[in-house]
Amino acid sequence: GKLGILASSNIGRHLKMDPETFLSRMAIVCEGATELGFADFVLKKGLGDLLAQGVHLTDGGGHTCALQLLEGLAAGGLTFAGMVDNEGQFSGRWPNLKQKLGDLLIQWPSGCLEEHVIPLFDDAKLWEVIEDPDGEKTGMRLRCLAERLRINDATFQRIREVAGPNLKELIVDAASGNCPDDPSLTTDDRKRMKGWCKSWFKTEEGGRELAKKVFDLDVWPNLRPNVLPFINALRQSLGETPIGDLSE
Repeated sequence: GKLGILASSNIGRHLKMDPETFLSRMAIVCEGATELGFADFVLKKGLGDLLAQGVHLTDGGGHTCALQLLEGLAAGGLTFAGMVDNEGQFSGRWPNLKQKLGDLLIQWPSGCLEEHVIPLFDDAKLWEVIEDPDGEKTGMRLRCLAERLRINDATFQRIREVAGPNLKELIVDAASGNCPDDPSLTTDDRKRMKGWCKSWFKTEEGGRELAKKVFDLDVWPNLRPNVLPFINALRQSLGETPIGDLSE
């Protein structure tokens, strides 16, 4: 008696792209590819086999589209959850959705996932944050940082020396695609700087990489207050008992 009409204006686009969202036992709408990869890694620790649980993660297609999809699912009475950024937009709509979903909606206090998670890493472990475990993107990431500092030497030692105490902020901006407030930058410069984020964590695989580093580099205790209630809300919806922590 709780199911209603799924308005095509809210779900039509997604119905064509990922119809399994509407057929799964529990759909989790992730704002983008980063959130999808991040959630996949973390939720496997908290829920086990997602397919066996009937859990389906879906890319919401960005902030606005994800909001429309979540509102459409809420109106239709389906069981779902969400992991989204906080861009300071739609100030009335997000609280309404949060009121309906409770802990089933995780929205970072401010900014995107990278802006929330990367500052939690210890300064002494920033090289490990930069380093690509597959060895394919490390050089691109260093070059990205060097370009932002306007230096030619793209070694980590030189970058750390020039950036000083702002190194972590520099990494956050690079990984998030944020452009510096510099009037001398051309449109092409800004486009290139924003595009560098694809070599960081702005992909599904990048989201998994960042999530793995959260556990490998001892960041999980700092992130746990945000994420564990979300996991336990999912477990409760799936008929599972809450857990006190995730195994690292």
